[in-house]
Amino acid sequence: MSESLIDVYEKHKQALLAVATTKNFSAGECIFRIGEPGETAFLILAGEVIISRLVKTREKELAVVSEGVIIGEVALFSGGPRTATARTKTDVETLVFSRADLDRLRSENLPVAYDFLEGILRITADRLRSTLDRFEVVYFWLS
Repeated sequence: MSESLIDVYEKHKQALLAVATTKNFSAGECIFRIGEPGETAFLILAGEVIISRLVKTREKELAVVSEGVIIGEVALFSGGPRTATARTKTDVETLVFSRADLDRLRSENLPVAYDFLEGILRITADRLRSTLDRFEVVYFWLS
């Protein structure tokens, strides 16, 4: 599975930094919580982030993600609430961008916007494929 945008970031760093900002988080800090309104996504440039979701009354760790992975993209594109919680495992550096930042990138530098959005789409497709594979296994065992 190819879940990294780091090559796109390195290739277009100057153009991306012209429209987005960087933000650092300390280890143990919450980047966002499930259910919160979401308007921004975060590209992890360094460090590790734990993605979790509340299952019944317990927090369930879904994944630990690191450099090159984008988080928060569902809320960015859907305008809905966050679908998971993201908490830093280590100190983390991120590139933070909003829908307005993406719109600005599209109007100022369409080739970079295309590469960046294509990378996000590839990651989203990889995640959907992985989720469907897991669902198939669970369905098989419950049938």
